[in-house]
Amino acid sequence: MASPGIAARADGAPYCGASQYVAEITVEKWSNGDFRVSLWPTAEGRHASDRDAATNVMWQAIRRCLTPSAGFSGLDGPVGASLQDQLRCHESLALVPALGGGKGYATGDTFDIESWRPTAGPTHWFSTKCGNTLGTDPTGPPVRTYRPDGVKPQYTASGEHQ
Repeated sequence: MASPGIAARADGAPYCGASQYVAEITVEKWSNGDFRVSLWPTAEGRHASDRDAATNVMWQAIRRCLTPSAGFSGLDGPVGASLQDQLRCHESLALVPALGGGKGYATGDTFDIESWRPTAGPTHWFSTKCGNTLGTDPTGPPVRTYRPDGVKPQYTASGEHQ
């Protein structure tokens, strides 16, 4: 497992691979420009004792993956605020068991955050399933699933979780 510092590329190119709290980051993109980021947390990330610090490290990993050179801009505005809110929710609820007594966690294997979701805020995280019930989902399947750093994805994204 790479240390958090190794994940940063000196040349500014995207990096979407392993670090302390992240196993991999992939992106699904729709033809209208909407996108979903799927972050596979490591066991250490899911079980972090300081959830805020872990979320900040994960957000920096996402920023290293979704760089302007990879076609992502505007992450300092409303879209970025929404993505951060969704990520913070997923990390806060990372250990909640799957609904209905299913195997695993309510968040699923991944923390999926979507560009089209408005910011829900902590008081609405649980009732909106980390924002999954907010906003209008894009129509049709994504046109592309990939890692912005050009490496073939190791994991298969499964989308939203209930």
